[in-house]
Amino acid sequence: MRLVTFALVLPLAVPLACGGDTETAPGGTAGKSSAGSAGQGGSSGGSVGGSAGKGGSAGKAGATSGGSAGSSTGGGGTGGGGTGGGAGEGESGQGGDATGGTSMGGEAGMMGDAGTGVTGGTAGAGAGGRGGSAGRGGAAGRGGMAGASGAGSGGTAGAGAGAGGAGTGGAAGAGAGGTAGAGTGGAAGAGAGGAGSGGVAGGGNGSETLCNDSIDNDGDTFTDCADPDCTAACSLTCPSGTSLVVYQAGGLPVAIPDNNPNTAAVATLTIPDAGLISTFAVQTSITHTYTADLDLFLVTPYGTRELSTDNGGGGDNYTNTVFSDAAGTAITAGTPPFTNSYRPEQAFAPLSGTSLAGTYQLRVADDAPSDTGQLTSFSLAVCQCLAGSGNCEFGAFACMNGIDDDGDDLVDCEEADCAAYCPAPETACGDATDNDGNGQTDCADAACTWACTALGSACTSPDQIFAYRPTNLPLTIPTSGTGTFQAPITVAAQGTLVAAALRFSATHTWSGDLELHVASPFGLDRVLTGGNGSSGDNYLNTVFIDSAATSIIGSVAPFTGSYQPEQPLSAWTGATVAGIWQGVLYDTSGGDGGTFDELSLGLCVAE
Repeated sequence: MRLVTFALVLPLAVPLACGGDTETAPGGTAGKSSAGSAGQGGSSGGSVGGSAGKGGSAGKAGATSGGSAGSSTGGGGTGGGGTGGGAGEGESGQGGDATGGTSMGGEAGMMGDAGTGVTGGTAGAGAGGRGGSAGRGGAAGRGGMAGASGAGSGGTAGAGAGAGGAGTGGAAGAGAGGTAGAGTGGAAGAGAGGAGSGGVAGGGNGSETLCNDSIDNDGDTFTDCADPDCTAACSLTCPSGTSLVVYQAGGLPVAIPDNNPNTAAVATLTIPDAGLISTFAVQTSITHTYTADLDLFLVTPYGTRELSTDNGGGGDNYTNTVFSDAAGTAITAGTPPFTNSYRPEQAFAPLSGTSLAGTYQLRVADDAPSDTGQLTSFSLAVCQCLAGSGNCEFGAFACMNGIDDDGDDLVDCEEADCAAYCPAPETACGDATDNDGNGQTDCADAACTWACTALGSACTSPDQIFAYRPTNLPLTIPTSGTGTFQAPITVAAQGTLVAAALRFSATHTWSGDLELHVASPFGLDRVLTGGNGSSGDNYLNTVFIDSAATSIIGSVAPFTGSYQPEQPLSAWTGATVAGIWQGVLYDTSGGDGGTFDELSLGLCVAE
């Protein structure tokens, strides 16, 4: 399970404006056209189905036109005709009579892709690997759910305020009518309060965005935690002084490029709200055969977190899957369609205390051939604290940044809530201050000495040296089996990187078993060492720096002194340093064990 770097190909920035209590008009049941049922029932997987991918049966391929079932009537929407009605045609105002029945919203069937859904089955023909992707084409009649939604709640006049016409066409509003719906009706749905419910939710009835206000915000008869929209939020226990808010991405669904690990399907949301993160959870749905093909990463303004990579074997789909540090089961132990809450592969806790505002992306990549699918939903549930409340100084970041984050005139370790992170080690190595109160200042402090030695010649005034380390080490490396050991490093310094060095210690027999990676907050992973040292033992205060005279490759254990890493650290130069730097140590073979003792990060920073 390795960190990978993705190239963005689909910037889908559709922010969710949260916090409003507007009761929006329900969208009826129009969206639930029978388009989704088409892909599953076929007796034949199509001529190529089943022969392609990983042993799946062709039976999943379904009928060759999965979306055709979507032509069922739009259901009795309450808002009158609804402009999204003719979603299959991509028009904004042709649909349905007062009952929405003739809207044929389901014609948008497969994805709501302006009429493409009627063949729901471009995939339905079973051409995709395992044939399964075919059936899923029909199942994606979820698009139809949004497609027909215009028939009920949106309309120009149906709900009484259809500012842009397509009310519930909303952000995801059926893709088809959808695009029109997304641009206008969508935004109006949430912001103007009255135009269908679609806008913020991206289709259907909208979304329960406030999950602890005792109000049925989206008019679907479910309130707060009883509403499926709040599944992620209600997995959280928010501390006193924080608010529980859900943010949802629009512009979905989007196809996941097959067998292209460096190009991800991307769902984006932008959060304008001020304040700090206490804790959060992620909820997503993905229709994809053979989930072991998939790598899921959350990219935040302060670092990238690995949610799930290569899990689930030959099973299908992530369905309303919640990632939360508080979950009882690790995602690596889950089984598709992952319909519960799971701990992500990398914890969210290091992001506690970081600023909430910014852009968040869910990136989903496929790293094997023959199976395809779509990213259909992404939401972020946050316990957020407003600056000035007096209750926001928490987490490693806020407790080490030298700022009064909550307006109570107490900074960092002066706050009782920061006790777990205090006294903080000497991180600023050139400010003439004894930051940790141990009687040693700057480079004379052992926490800084190594970084000053390694970076001193490259770091000249006014640039400054900083040294940071994880709070969770040491970690035991068992002798049985393989293992992955996470070491997140929270960097609160502000500025851009001039040069970097790392110091690593691990007492471990047969050093050739070990592989060490470190990724920057912006997701660029560097391999420091992997498979070096053969049967020799131990890394002892090993410093990795580009200017070292000797490469770690081909060197002999025990490793002491300075070495060039396998991949140059200069690739990080010029980037912002604040955020979560993620260290990961892999034990690639059983039979030998030891201890992951230290991983320290030295930075020369230009402010």
